[in-house]
Amino acid sequence: MRIIRLPLLFIIVVISISAQTGPQVTTLQGQCEYGSRYAPLMRQGGNAFAICTSVTIVRSGAQSQIIFQDSNRDIRVSYEGALSGNKMTVRHFRVSSNPLEKAEGSCEIYWSNRSISTVACVARAGPTTHAANFVPRRW
Repeated sequence: MRIIRLPLLFIIVVISISAQTGPQVTTLQGQCEYGSRYAPLMRQGGNAFAICTSVTIVRSGAQSQIIFQDSNRDIRVSYEGALSGNKMTVRHFRVSSNPLEKAEGSCEIYWSNRSISTVACVARAGPTTHAANFVPRRW
């Protein structure tokens, strides 16, 4: 068996670099949009559609978040769960500073020409189905 001795400075640098790798955060400006085919669902009770002007995607290991925010009304809608690639299995849901609720649903990040084209989430928390469909602003 061969023992390799590494200088202490090398070990400290490696630990420091790995400790700095935190969550990946992506924020986009745009708006939540819903086609006319969703109009009947908007009028039914038990459905809630987010109004938003931005979306933030926080990739952080096993627990990630997709947060839709309306800067005009200071409202945040957060879907939390396991994000793998472009799909997230939603386990929790929260509106602004309300308590975290258990939820079941999914989110998906869609791409076009190497840019995010849509971020869509739907989840059931309690008796309500919550939906958000974000489209980034095109400059």
